[in-house]
Amino acid sequence: MNKLSSWGSWLHNYDFAYNGRIWFTWDATKLAVTVLAVGDQCLHMKMVDLALNATFYCTVIYAYNTSNVSHYGRQLRVLAKV
Repeated sequence: MNKLSSWGSWLHNYDFAYNGRIWFTWDATKLAVTVLAVGDQCLHMKMVDLALNATFYCTVIYAYNTSNVSHYGRQLRVLAKV
């Protein structure tokens, strides 16, 4: 984790997944990131390109290799409402 801090800003989902399956890093001087939702299988963020003042949304998904598709589907439905 200390190596990630040298890359700039970062976030993860360790609070929701025992081994933090998703890590996301960015340069905060170029991109403003607002976390909208975090789960064991996803990170959902609002991002603003500071140079262009352009807003976009980014969802990073890590789907488990299990048959528990209903849990994944519930998370996607929650994200659709954000």
